Amino acid sequence: MATERKLTPKQEAFAQALATGVSQAQAYRKAFPTSKKWTDQTVWNRASELAGHGGVSGRLAELQSKAAAHAVFTLSDHLKRLQQLSRAAQRAKEFTAAVKAEENRGRAAGFYLSKVELTGKGGGPIESKQTRDLSDEELAAELVRHGIKP
Repeated sequence: MATERKLTPKQEAFAQALATGVSQAQAYRKAFPTSKKWTDQTVWNRASELAGHGGVSGRLAELQSKAAAHAVFTLSDHLKRLQQLSRAAQRAKEFTAAVKAEENRGRAAGFYLSKVELTGKGGGPIESKQTRDLSDEELAAELVRHGIKP
């Protein structure tokens, strides 16, 4: 582990959970099961605090870096693989497959552009709806209506 101080098992669990892409609150509740009884605000505060801890943030960066290194798949890799498939198909006299691989190489390289035209109902124009900005009071009332404290 490349962190300055050794993390506690719960800090490590928090960093591991964060590295999977869950929210700080979800990671905190996973690492600290007793926090499931706490209010959201308390969990948010504690999770934010823990995420800012130097050892935890360093460990998270380390985990994310490892994941990124494993997930790299470049356009160059993709084009090389399609070329290999095309040549193998050609050697096997599978010309349809060879042509398909070459078409896909061309698409991946940007040689073929797809044009998409969007239309509304019956092929007509897309209808748009005029909206207006809400006043501060109207916005607050809408938030309250949806159970959100403004």
